Amino acid sequence: MVTAETLPDVPSAAYAAHHLNHLTTSDLAPGHTRRPTFDEARKILDHSGIRDRGRLVVIAVPDAVTQLTLFLAAHHQGLVPVLLPRASSIRRTRLIADSLGAAALVVPTPHDADTRSPGLPRAVAHHPPYPQHYPPDHAIVMTSGTSGLASGCLHRISSLYANARRHAQAVGLREDDTVFVNMPLHFSYALVAQALAALITGARLVLGGPPFTPTRYIDSLRRHDVTVSSLSPSLVRTFLAGDHQLPSVLRVLTVGGDALEEVHTRSLLQRQPATELYLTYGLTEAGPRVATLAAHREPDPRLRSVGLPLPGVHVGIRPQDPAPGRAPDRTVGELVVTTPTALVRHVGPHADARRGLIAPRTIATGDIFAVEDGYLYFRGRARDFIIVNGDKLSLRWIRELVGALPGVLHVRTTPRPGPGTDSGQRYDLDITASETTPQLKHQVHRALKEILLRAEWPETIRYAESSTSGFTK
Repeated sequence: MVTAETLPDVPSAAYAAHHLNHLTTSDLAPGHTRRPTFDEARKILDHSGIRDRGRLVVIAVPDAVTQLTLFLAAHHQGLVPVLLPRASSIRRTRLIADSLGAAALVVPTPHDADTRSPGLPRAVAHHPPYPQHYPPDHAIVMTSGTSGLASGCLHRISSLYANARRHAQAVGLREDDTVFVNMPLHFSYALVAQALAALITGARLVLGGPPFTPTRYIDSLRRHDVTVSSLSPSLVRTFLAGDHQLPSVLRVLTVGGDALEEVHTRSLLQRQPATELYLTYGLTEAGPRVATLAAHREPDPRLRSVGLPLPGVHVGIRPQDPAPGRAPDRTVGELVVTTPTALVRHVGPHADARRGLIAPRTIATGDIFAVEDGYLYFRGRARDFIIVNGDKLSLRWIRELVGALPGVLHVRTTPRPGPGTDSGQRYDLDITASETTPQLKHQVHRALKEILLRAEWPETIRYAESSTSGFTK
C-alpha cells in the first residue's frame, strides 16, 4: 500500500508525461480523434500564442484521454486549466470563457481544416471582455449547474494532488492497481479521486466515459483487468436494477458524487461480498474528498453514514435555525469543514454570493449532518428543508423513500419559490425510472401516501424514462 512518504507532492512534467503516454481508453468507438502525446499537447498550447503564466485555458474536447493530457500539459506550461463537459457547444464554451476571463480555448479541429496534425485539437487565442490573471500552479474545477453556468472553484494544483493522496490512502489504492474512470473528468470526483489519485500512486489508468450501461461497464472492467472503479449513486441504481455481477478481478468499488441510500449500500454488499466498498462524501470546494466509509468493514447501523473525516480534515456543526416556536437542535446542523485542500476562492459571476470560505481553509458546506462517535451522517442539504404547518420537512427523506423503490434510478425534489399555500412551502417531485409503468406509479403513490400528510404531498409528480448516461454531479 502507498504511504505518504512514497508519494510525490506534485509530479514532475517528466513523470506526468510517462504516465499520460501510457493511458488506456475503453472507448468502443473513438471516432476520428487522434489523442495527443504529452509533448504534442504542449505544442498545441504553444500555438495559441499565450506566453504569460497564470492565463486561463478552457479545455473543451470530447475525448477523456485528451482532456487529461491537456489539463496537465497546461499546468506544466504555467497556464491555469479548466475542463468543460465533453459535449459543450462552442457557444457555451465561449460564454464560459468570457465569464472566467480566459485567454485561450482548446477545441476540436474541424474535419475539413487544413492542418499538419489531422485529428488533433487546436488551441486558439480568446479575447474576453475582462481578461483575468490567475496565480500559476492553480486550476479551476467547475461546480454543478445549480451554481450557475460559469461557476468554478480556484484550487492550488498541490491541493488537488494532496486530496488525491489522502483519498488513495483511505481506499487502499496501490501501484499495482488498474483504475477505471467512467465518470466525466470535469467532475471533481473523477478528476481528483480517480485520475490524479492513479497518477500520483503510479496505478495504471483506463479512461472511458458515457453512455453508461451495466453491460458495457462490466465488459470494460473485464477487458482491462480493472481492480478499482467508481460509480455515482444513479449509476449504482442502474446497475442494481438488473441481475448484473461485477467481475471478481474488481477489488475496490467506491461511490461518490452524492449520497447513496442505505438500502442500495446493503444490496451492493450482498451482491458483491468479495469487493471492498467505500462510500465517500465531498464537495468541489473541499478539493473534493472530505470523508470515507469502508462499508464492507462496518456494522449494519453505520451503513447510513458517509464515514470518518480524512486525516487532516476537521469538522464541526452549526445548528440550523429552528422552525417557528421550536428550540434549536444542537445535535444536527450545517457541516463546517476545515481542510488543507480547501479552494482558494470561487470564480465566475456572483462568486462572492456563493457558499465559500468563512475562515482560513474553512468551508460552510450547506449540507446538514449529524455527528455520532466521529462518524458523519448526511441528513440533506440546507435547501432540502421546507416548512410545512410549522414543521420542517426533509426533501432528502422523500428522495430516499422513492429512490429505494425497484426501477427508480434518480429522484429530484424542487422547492417552489415563494411562501406556497397557507399550509406552508411546496415542492415538485421528478422521478427517472428504467420504465414508467402503471405499477411503478402505483408503488410511488402508495409509498408517499403511507408517510406524508396531505399538506406534505408534492405539488406535482413527473415521470421520465432513463437516458443511458445516468450521470449526476
